[in-house]
Amino acid sequence: MKTVYTEDYLRIGARIAALGLPTLFVMEGGYAVDALGVNTVNVLSGFEAEA
Repeated sequence: MKTVYTEDYLRIGARIAALGLPTLFVMEGGYAVDALGVNTVNVLSGFEAEA
């Protein structure tokens, strides 16, 4: 099993944007409650940087 780290969310967002498809983000909280806000910002920042 691979662990996903906070900085990975930037790359995840960028990879989603690179698909060039209409995108709707629906996220659930998961277990890393302390990092949830930062992870959300990172995925959206990565997405916007690539778009």
